[in-house]
Amino acid sequence: MDRDNVIFVIGAPRSGSTWLHLLLGSHPEIATGQESQVFPEYLAPLYARWQRELNYSRSEEVRQHGIAPYLSEEEFIDLLRHFALTVFQKAMDEKPGAHYFLEKSPTSTLHIELIARCFPEARYIHIIRDGRDVATSLMMASRGWGRGWAPRKVEDAAGTWKESTLLARKAATLSHHYTEVRYEDLMKKGVEELSRLFAFLGLSATEEDVANIYDSCRFEKLRSERGSQQVFKNPGEIAASGTAGRREPPDFFRKGRVGDWVNELRPSDVAAFNWVAGDLLVELGYASASEAKLPSFPPVAVTSRSALRSARKSLARLVKRVAGIPASQ
Repeated sequence: MDRDNVIFVIGAPRSGSTWLHLLLGSHPEIATGQESQVFPEYLAPLYARWQRELNYSRSEEVRQHGIAPYLSEEEFIDLLRHFALTVFQKAMDEKPGAHYFLEKSPTSTLHIELIARCFPEARYIHIIRDGRDVATSLMMASRGWGRGWAPRKVEDAAGTWKESTLLARKAATLSHHYTEVRYEDLMKKGVEELSRLFAFLGLSATEEDVANIYDSCRFEKLRSERGSQQVFKNPGEIAASGTAGRREPPDFFRKGRVGDWVNELRPSDVAAFNWVAGDLLVELGYASASEAKLPSFPPVAVTSRSALRSARKSLARLVKRVAGIPASQ
């Protein structure tokens, strides 16, 4: 496949990126699959190792080792790109007629600079959602299927949303092929927004085609598992175990409502969120300066949880000292 024909959906987790992934992947010229994690879990660690090798001491007393003496920087990036393209090609082979591959792994947003190096002509679609709704969804996920990764505290969820959103916007400085879509607009005027995104990608689609795609991916259908199961046709099922026919976890698709944070977040939660990310809410137009006004001191909920975490760490260190266990263990 052509290295220039790669599309990345980026943004904060639980911002509607899977919904957008399904919508875009329904176009006949776009092939995709479940989140590959190819950058965060495979290529980013390799690149970090490469950077460590380049930063080895130049002293003659330090012995050079690793692959840096064998490859130039560009050759190394070519290897990373080839790895990704080999994975992506599997999905392309499953959808004859497709010209683009669509990758969506939320944590890829943390590696935008590496993605830009590997795919300088990639197209980026950044989905942005009200951070308070994102925080609500993250905390809900932490109580069930996402307990292994989703933040449980509102201030941590706010930090996740802010960091991801700011990093994703950095793609605009790295590529001429960047656009944003608001989750709320995709909800309110979905056919119009989806048509705009297809046009951004240079793909043709009639209004009827777009309307049919949008209808097939409505939240009501996704929640009831009546949505299309063909978009995430697993290209690796011939090699991977237990991947064929897998569905999303229960409650993966929640309510999908705009502004549901009003029903779920307590005033103390909102204050904690604003302390961490209220400035970005205002910048993006989700709240006025008065609505996101910061208190003079950190909210009690934030300080008490921080104090509790510090106390737990101190207690753990004390227990180790008493037991004679080195602090590094």
